[in-house]
Amino acid sequence: MNLENLYKILEVLANGVARDPVVAGATLVLLAIILAVVYLAIKTTPLPRALWALLATGFLAVVFALSFAVLVRDGDRDLRRKTTSLLQFLSHTPEDIQKEVTRLLVDYRKAVSKELDLDPERVRANIFAPDEGGLLKIVPRFVSNMSLQRELLLQIEPGYGCTGRAIDLKQWQVCIKDAEKGWGEATLKQSTMVDIHQDLRWIVSTPVVGVKGQVWVVLNVDGLVEKEGKAPTRESLEKLADSASKKYAAELGKILAKDKVGQLFE
Repeated sequence: MNLENLYKILEVLANGVARDPVVAGATLVLLAIILAVVYLAIKTTPLPRALWALLATGFLAVVFALSFAVLVRDGDRDLRRKTTSLLQFLSHTPEDIQKEVTRLLVDYRKAVSKELDLDPERVRANIFAPDEGGLLKIVPRFVSNMSLQRELLLQIEPGYGCTGRAIDLKQWQVCIKDAEKGWGEATLKQSTMVDIHQDLRWIVSTPVVGVKGQVWVVLNVDGLVEKEGKAPTRESLEKLADSASKKYAAELGKILAKDKVGQLFE
């Protein structure tokens, strides 16, 4: 029996212990039998008792450690099933899903940099999701090339900014900061504007829509002012929004579907 099979057995056992008193009692009986077998082995096998005690202690420590890990993981799953906030649900995303999303954000950012001929270090990506009150916030760890702490704590109301308009209209949005008019229709409330990066110049926001028409999250890619003064045109950004952005939003939707995000809307 390999370690993976042992883990599966322990997972079933731990789940039963957590939910069923009968299974819990049976588990105690099983452990008592194991201890009895170990005791008889010590009595009948000419190995030093200290060695037998060490082996028995090690075995039980492994069993209880793995069982505890399973229970903790299962408790996290219960928390995700009970939550009504998509932001909270995604904040407890399993590691394999996190890695897929992170890889997608990096690939998206690099693809945009290449298509627009921009410095990759001046292009960023992130994902916004609604909290229990409907405010849009960046999902923890679902960012690429973003380090300004106050930006990671942004709170955007639906209908405001590029992100808020995307989720409100269920349509991709292209927003460019004008030297004179600022962000125009994409302007955030003043209390939020102070938190965005001072060098932010353009944003493409793409809603990720579920099979039932609900917007799950908003996938963003944006750019800081280029050191060489280069800047993408609205036409190039709209072309991007209608091609690459749709492609990566669809891929993100597939990843989130594997994480059963749609169940929150049933």
